[in-house]
Amino acid sequence: MVAKVHELAGNDLSYALDAVNMPEGLGLALRALSDRRPGKVARLLPVGKVEDARGHELLDVLGLFLYRKPDCVAMWERLTDYVAAGAICPTSFSMLEGLGADSVNTALDGYRDGTNSNKPQIRL
Repeated sequence: MVAKVHELAGNDLSYALDAVNMPEGLGLALRALSDRRPGKVARLLPVGKVEDARGHELLDVLGLFLYRKPDCVAMWERLTDYVAAGAICPTSFSMLEGLGADSVNTALDGYRDGTNSNKPQIRL
């Protein structure tokens, strides 16, 4: 898998997201990052300590809605009505074709710098 990522993105990948792995499984995301510059891995399961000899940063993102389940269920039940009434407006987005390191990193750098005006969607 890492070879495929490097084939598509070269050795320039700066960011990775791991949505499912425990600490012992995060090696794939860390190995996919560039050897030439610092990178960041965001993980949705903030469990345990992870060391990376290359110095990449690990970011813990807690995406757990279970603590607010009654609120979340009510919101999702009403979402279509909110959009139809204009109370919630879908955000603009741009489409990126493939995992070209320059275009993906530019889009993600925009998040870091606060310059993105829309949400990039990456089509593989």
